[in-house]
Amino acid sequence: LFQKTGAIGFNEYLNHTRLEHAKTLLKGYDLKVKEVAHRCGFVDSNYFCRLFRKNTERSPSEYRRQYHSQLTEK
Repeated sequence: LFQKTGAIGFNEYLNHTRLEHAKTLLKGYDLKVKEVAHRCGFVDSNYFCRLFRKNTERSPSEYRRQYHSQLTEK
């Protein structure tokens, strides 16, 4: 049903939503990457890191560092 009505499948949508939430947590909280993964519904933090890198072209830690370095430049 999900695929019939939309352009993406349910798993893709779910992962996209989880990764967007992870970005929010990485930017706003000082949580370990493993904790971020678990709070976003990923059981395996290694899978989370691979998926995050695939979608953002950087690791969760790199994403956090880049975000915070951009804040200090402003």
